[in-house]
Amino acid sequence: MKNNRRVVNFVVPFRGRFELLERCIQSLFSQANGDWLAHIVEDNSNWDVTARKKLHVLIDSDPRITLYENSERQGPLHNVYDIIVNHLKGEDTIIAQLDGDDWLLPNATNVILELHEAADVTYGQFLRYAPWTAWHMQLGHCRDYPKQIQLDNAYEDYPWLSSHLK
Repeated sequence: MKNNRRVVNFVVPFRGRFELLERCIQSLFSQANGDWLAHIVEDNSNWDVTARKKLHVLIDSDPRITLYENSERQGPLHNVYDIIVNHLKGEDTIIAQLDGDDWLLPNATNVILELHEAADVTYGQFLRYAPWTAWHMQLGHCRDYPKQIQLDNAYEDYPWLSSHLK
């Protein structure tokens, strides 16, 4: 019998400060819907032993998370491509890229699963988070493509509107 459970595969490339990745991982743990897997690619950060131990303590108890640790820096695009090609196969695989210094709102997995029913590829909006400013959070710069551009499949002829392709 085929398992029809849908799961969002978050591909999380990361290189940098551990506390940013920690917040990203905590946002996964706080998802209202637990139907997700995370593929975290740590791209040879200059972490001390304590930070590496903290990372393993954080994720080793959750079987939904797989950690890939590069011995040499590869870059985020290579890391995402490598995970998709080598580890995420199948027509019904739902893939979402989540940068390791970003985090999700608690309902993100539900939104992705709902959108997946209507589209093969989506692009995500984001909130700029700047607690040191008066506005704290501001909607990013993504906008919808005009309907005619969508109908004509003329994306190459129109200015870039999206960010963080998913």
